[in-house]
Amino acid sequence: GATIVANLATDVPTPTNGGQTYTFQLRPGIRYSNGAPVRAADFRASMERSVKVSPFPPPFLQDLVGGTACLKQPAACDLSRAIETNDEERTVTIHLTAPDPDFLYKLALPLASLVPADSPLTLASDEPLPGTGPYRLETADGGRTLGLVRNPYFHVWASDARPDGYPDEIVIRTGTEADEQVAAVLDGEADWAEVPSERVRALATKRPAQLHSDPFIATYYMFLNVRVPPFDDLRVRRALNLATDRRRLVELRGGPLAAQPTCQMVPPNVFGYRPHCPYTVDPSPAGTWIAPDFATASELVEASGTSGMKITVSTFTGEERIGRYFTSLLRQLGYVASLRVTDPEEHFATVADSSARVQIGATAWFADFPAASNFVAYLFGCESFVPASSANPNYSGLCDRRVDAAIDTARRAQALDPRAGGELWAAADRALTEAAPAVPFANLRAVALVSERVENYQYHPVFGTLLDQLWVR
Repeated sequence: GATIVANLATDVPTPTNGGQTYTFQLRPGIRYSNGAPVRAADFRASMERSVKVSPFPPPFLQDLVGGTACLKQPAACDLSRAIETNDEERTVTIHLTAPDPDFLYKLALPLASLVPADSPLTLASDEPLPGTGPYRLETADGGRTLGLVRNPYFHVWASDARPDGYPDEIVIRTGTEADEQVAAVLDGEADWAEVPSERVRALATKRPAQLHSDPFIATYYMFLNVRVPPFDDLRVRRALNLATDRRRLVELRGGPLAAQPTCQMVPPNVFGYRPHCPYTVDPSPAGTWIAPDFATASELVEASGTSGMKITVSTFTGEERIGRYFTSLLRQLGYVASLRVTDPEEHFATVADSSARVQIGATAWFADFPAASNFVAYLFGCESFVPASSANPNYSGLCDRRVDAAIDTARRAQALDPRAGGELWAAADRALTEAAPAVPFANLRAVALVSERVENYQYHPVFGTLLDQLWVR
């Protein structure tokens, strides 16, 4: 699921012009679910349309020639210099302002999907636009229920990218609580539901054959604000990493079916991952976390002279157990620690804003795409830090010369060759781990419950359970 393959295009192109130009050729004969042919011109029109009508423009827009101007004046967005199309040759040529090693990943996201060039400039959720997959939306009542039926114009053109689906109809219902969804599957009224962490152990015992646990591309961590005391001291950041009992935190998250311990930000199922864990007793080249090293952690705190300082641990509703754990741990290390719990919206708006000077807080990152840069550069790079803004993804405020140099080296290598850069991203992840702007403690797993009639369960690390590949008896 993390491998880039050709979908609407005939193949995955190698970038030219120093990594700034990509040329694709569309497969012949593909039609939308309304019967209209897919044309090269639809791509440019779809990107311009998304800027004009959507609050979420394509994630690569700022990298396109003229993309910044589109963001400033969406209604007048013109990407003719960035995107050249030829309907007869079925080609799309895209020009970037600078090399971007993640461009192909971004282009594979749903926000880059094609719709017909004459699509209306509206976002009416009850009037879905035609697509190219094996299903079409028949019902979309404001998002509460999504009804998918077969697309009569679909045929398999690339089995790795877009296989045919098995069910004739898929109905997705939202708006109910997780426990209600689980109950519906247990009662045979539904076929799939996501399992909350507190239900995992019981269901693993009672319904093991119906439970599936798969790795998310996600890391749960506590960010440490490197711009305020005591975490402006590297010794304190490393001390907390050493003292953290990651096995205990995995148990608090639902056990090994729901999470696995980690010491680093990049998760195992991402290109560039190399296991690395200096924050354990008896660290070894295997990079495995074994147990906390509280003795060394206490020595570092004492050497820092920060013992007795006040620390407020921030977390959000539903994750109180994680907050209580770190509050207790900081007290054991000699700090005067207290816990602050707010609703998720307030929590993330506050911890992002550097002017709030939040010292330590709980968060998790679910990757937009399976790339190490999404965990290292986006969350901790100098460029990602936006002072005094709720839109800041770099909660720790880190801007480390060694980390940024490693990021830049990896980016340059991979922009010229998408297959390159694995060891370089691993080096960037190691540099980040040594800088310790966070306490990564768990890679999260997706736990799903299926009904007794379901078979052929398949999982994608970004998009989750492939509902269209399920068999039902």
